[in-house]
Amino acid sequence: MFSEKELDNLAQNIVNKSMQIGMKINPYYARIIKKFPWIKEAFSFNQGLKKSRMSEKQFKQFIEKYSKPDYGPLFIFKKGKYHAKKKVGETILLKYHPDNKELALLVRKYAWKKGAHVLMQEWSMKDAREYFKTKPLGVLNELNPVSKAIVENIDKIIHLETRDWSAWSKGIPVSKIQQTQSVFRRINEIEDSRKVPWLLVGWPFKISAKEKGISFKFLEKVMRESIQYSYTKDALNLVRKYKKAFTGARDIRIIADDGTNLIFSVKGRRINTDTAFYDEERIKMGEVGMNVPSGEVFFAPVEDSAEGTILFPKAVIPGEGIAENLKLTFKKGVVKKIEGKNAVFLKRFIKKNGEDSDRIAEFGIGLNKKAKFTKGEIIIDEKIFGSIHVAIGWNKGFGGKTNAASHLDFIKDLRNCNGKVFKNGELVINKGRLVA
Repeated sequence: MFSEKELDNLAQNIVNKSMQIGMKINPYYARIIKKFPWIKEAFSFNQGLKKSRMSEKQFKQFIEKYSKPDYGPLFIFKKGKYHAKKKVGETILLKYHPDNKELALLVRKYAWKKGAHVLMQEWSMKDAREYFKTKPLGVLNELNPVSKAIVENIDKIIHLETRDWSAWSKGIPVSKIQQTQSVFRRINEIEDSRKVPWLLVGWPFKISAKEKGISFKFLEKVMRESIQYSYTKDALNLVRKYKKAFTGARDIRIIADDGTNLIFSVKGRRINTDTAFYDEERIKMGEVGMNVPSGEVFFAPVEDSAEGTILFPKAVIPGEGIAENLKLTFKKGVVKKIEGKNAVFLKRFIKKNGEDSDRIAEFGIGLNKKAKFTKGEIIIDEKIFGSIHVAIGWNKGFGGKTNAASHLDFIKDLRNCNGKVFKNGELVINKGRLVA
């Protein structure tokens, strides 16, 4: 998809611009400095002994303890003095697919250069299918202690797209998939509580292009161009412009000539933005997730507020396939009626994913000028400039309250259905463009 130079540049952008990977404050330094502020400066054993007011035995044990790798190490001895190590490398979880391993290795290299520690995990939907076929039903609800330990200690997560096959779970008993949902919810809870920053980077797959009925060459081109646009100043400014336009929103209504008429509340909910650039202020607000391709402004609607109907021409249902002319009717925030070709795909998805997987989770506005419709590559389609998307399921990580085991987006292009978006009763977007 990318030339060697472009791939290298993307890896550097991921490390330096999107995730700003590098060093972090040594947690043991942060603790010890409060009690022993004198460790800021280099000290000899005798100087430290005097300032610590410990016995010689106690001080020796103190130095030995915090010089171990378990504590950073906190103390490094060089040129006759002890130096407190204020910063240590961040720990990065890097998930990748065999097809994007070359990019993963470059990301690892540049993360290493910044002093970070990198744990790599390879995965594909072929692995997911084998996992559910092989594992006994009775152990699928067990939380792997290694996975738990990773999310309890990881600083940042980079996902290089691994979902290459949307129909991977066909033939797998629903009961097996249902058994894992409590585990996924628990993992989400831990990540959300720690506010772990994460990045999802899109990738084109041949099997995915075939499923969608598009050429792999087209998918590659759109993916490459929309990723590259994500790192431009124009992309960043456009997101800021739309965020300003939706500031102060209390309720939002979407209408279109295809019968769409959906209203929901965003009162008290923050405006989230998705750009390719790490933003400390955004992280402080609780916006921890990022996509590349990027480019959207989005809300977590009030969970019981959605009322009405919305139509989506195409919708990819993970593990099932593609539904067409999917019509969703919401009542008190929950999908109460599903109509359209292959509507059963979404019904099965909701059944498999359980509690709250049918509840409104997100309203987003696509703002990537290079994104084009791929018939279901969500990370691209939801970013199309002129489109909006509505999701159901999990939203706890970006200002909502739902901790579902899944999050599923549905994309609607407003340009070809006379689509309109109103904020507090005022027209803001007409046929995909801001009203001047």
